[in-house]
Amino acid sequence: MKKEDRLLDYIGEIDSRYVEDAMTGPSEAAQASQAHWRKVRTKAITAAACLVLVAVAVFTVRLLPQESVPDDEIPAQNEVEDPAPYGTQIPSGDAADVYQEVISWHGKSVQYNTAATLDNTEPNTALTLYAMAKPDPQTLYQGKSLQTYEEEADALEQQAEKLAMLQKEGPELQYGDRLCTEGLPDGTRWAEEYFRERVAYYGALLDQYVKDGHFLEEQCAADLEQCEADAAAAKAMALEARIQCQRECLQELYVKLKADGRTVDLDVDGTVLNLTISPKDFSDLEVPESTAHVVFSLPASAAEEDTVVPDCPPA
Repeated sequence: MKKEDRLLDYIGEIDSRYVEDAMTGPSEAAQASQAHWRKVRTKAITAAACLVLVAVAVFTVRLLPQESVPDDEIPAQNEVEDPAPYGTQIPSGDAADVYQEVISWHGKSVQYNTAATLDNTEPNTALTLYAMAKPDPQTLYQGKSLQTYEEEADALEQQAEKLAMLQKEGPELQYGDRLCTEGLPDGTRWAEEYFRERVAYYGALLDQYVKDGHFLEEQCAADLEQCEADAAAAKAMALEARIQCQRECLQELYVKLKADGRTVDLDVDGTVLNLTISPKDFSDLEVPESTAHVVFSLPASAAEEDTVVPDCPPA
């Protein structure tokens, strides 16, 4: 009896096509169906895994410590910043620096915040203004400009700085190229790029203090001491020149304002002028052209007193 016949007897009335499938394997249609459902299950598992990863990432981020933002740093919604009254004259920079900037107010040089206060104060309210002179760099003092005094002092300071560095590096630089090629007996060796950089920095000083392969250390130390003294003297002279020019400028303005009947005085050393005046009178005030570099500013308290300043007596 055939194998198929024996199996039919065993399982009774089962359709022969199912027996054939059992003996020969599933049909092509069945195999295609199984492959389709395997793909569906794979895609479903992959999507579920992605959702799990996203959920874990979100949960982890929420657990991390968050940097708190002060309330005053949180921008208000729909907030429109009012333009500054002198916006076109404010240079870029930090806010603290902006309010120290000097602008022109009715022909006088004033600090930005001072101009704003003058515009927002009752016209006849007395204010005390401080005036300090900022002379032009080309202003002459004893036949030399203020800029020249500053440049000479800076040059001597730079020379002293070079001599101080040479005093430290000279004992090694005296060996020349050997310092960056074979090195020194104690193992010291400079990178060639750094060696060339230092040689260029010192320039003619190396020829002056390195003779026949020997560094003139004592001579360098003596010259350094003298250069530092000269730099200090030059700096003091530059300061004296600037202060004297400030005094002369303020003295001229003081005489003019006093002659106009203004309430004005100079401090002890003559470098600060105090002027009590109303915004109205200050706007009409004319200053000599030679004092154009005088800058007016307000103290911490803008309004010293709420009194009416009388009109200046007729000239």
